[in-house]
Amino acid sequence: MLNNNNDRVSAVVLAYSRDKILPDLIAALRNQTRKPDEIIVINQGKNSIIAAWLAEQKDLTVITQGNLGSAGGFCTGIVESIQRGHGWTWIFDDDAVPAPTALEEMVKCPYFKRQETVFLGSRIVDRLGKTYMSPGGGDPSEWYGTVLEDKCVSAVDGCWLGLLVNTQAVYAAGLPVAEFFLWDEDREFISRLVRYGKGYCVLSSVVTHYQDDNFEPFGKDFIKIAYFARNHVSRAKLVPGSFIKRNLRLAREIYRGVLRIFRGEWPLRVLPWILNGAFLFNPRIKYLDRPIESKLSNIANERAQG
Repeated sequence: MLNNNNDRVSAVVLAYSRDKILPDLIAALRNQTRKPDEIIVINQGKNSIIAAWLAEQKDLTVITQGNLGSAGGFCTGIVESIQRGHGWTWIFDDDAVPAPTALEEMVKCPYFKRQETVFLGSRIVDRLGKTYMSPGGGDPSEWYGTVLEDKCVSAVDGCWLGLLVNTQAVYAAGLPVAEFFLWDEDREFISRLVRYGKGYCVLSSVVTHYQDDNFEPFGKDFIKIAYFARNHVSRAKLVPGSFIKRNLRLAREIYRGVLRIFRGEWPLRVLPWILNGAFLFNPRIKYLDRPIESKLSNIANERAQG
């Protein structure tokens, strides 16, 4: 059982190259109706405009590191948030802006206080207001009769944007896999979180994603598809199960990747990345040590239940 009575929320922002959107994002975080207790920025780009702007901001906690991708960046951010005493970490890429009430809607929803909650997510909309990429995939029977009351749906999948993560769930499930670098690391992380509790999408909490619409898997965006293919295949090795089940799962993901190539969805040069993910790339999940008081509390709870 998760045991988190800490309502402190940090907002973690990963800054890389979007110098025009970043100030709007930070302003939106500062102006939340329920303000984050701290704003932590992980700057891992070489954008001089962003670096100069961040140097002028006196109310931000800024950490500068090399480019470790979204996986490494958010891993650093979550660790920093937890070490600075926050019970929840609210996660943002630098191309997403929350509505003024986004955090308030999540904090006041009935699932924020429940020990079983591992994450809460916002409804993600594009620049035209169309909903997409929002957390979902949960059992409709868990929310069909209550969605008009609590404005929440159960979720087992999602993305980084506006993800509010329970610190105790991170202790249980482990950190994001930094070696993934980018693409699919968020979904792998969420898939681990929900093994230890439940996730929800708070429909009244809205985040606008200013994504580049010109995605080119055969051109400039090939590297993203390549990382996705490698990471998605290697994910099969991280799911608990017997030796036979893990290898059957791995074979299935290899087959699906190769099938995408034959269908023309992915370029042929993705194949080495698929094989790398299957046979050579072996990422490991890293865990944070719980504070002593948390360990003692868990022992007491186990004894009480036993």
